[in-house]
Order: sequence, then structure tokens, then C-alpha cells
Amino acid sequence: MSDNKTNQTPDLQAQPEAQTQPEAPEKKEKSTKRPAEKMVKIRLPRERDDKSPVTVWVNERSWVIQRGEEVEVPECVAEVLRNKELMLEYGIDYDEEHKAKA
Repeated sequence: MSDNKTNQTPDLQAQPEAQTQPEAPEKKEKSTKRPAEKMVKIRLPRERDDKSPVTVWVNERSWVIQRGEEVEVPECVAEVLRNKELMLEYGIDYDEEHKAKA
């Protein structure tokens, strides 16, 4: 009986030679560049009682802002400082309202 099937064993000589050194994995460079942020100028007033600089943290980044100097900061920093002032005013109003009731 003759077998008309082709030989399915791979021909080792027909295959390209394997590389002797393994390929180095591709390194993905982490982009440290951030998109340009809108910058705004701010100035924190100097105070008689508190002359220390103000530290602001936003998303794992920090800024130290000197009082009495005009500085340029990202808009998110200015927003944090505005919210800080609003919350201080809210707290003062709350205290005054509850002292009047007592």
C-alpha cells in the first residue's frame, strides 16, 4: 500500500537559524512631560502673626509659596487657595452663628 500523504515532519534545514542571543525586551519610556497647564499670578499677603510660607499639595505635587511675593502657579493651586479662604470664612460664620444661639 502506498501512502500518498506528505511527510509532516518539519525539515530542520529549511527553517531559519534561531538567534543565539535573546532579544532585549522593549523598554517603555515613561513620559514625564505633562501637558502645559494654565498659569496664573497670585500674591499671598504678609501677616503680622504668620510670616511662614504656604505649602499647597495637588495630585502628589507640591508648591511652597512665599508670602508677600507675586508668583506664577498652575491654576489648580490658585483654586486650592481660594477654596481654603472660602472654608475659613464659612467656619468663622458658623462659629459666630452658634455662639449667638448659646
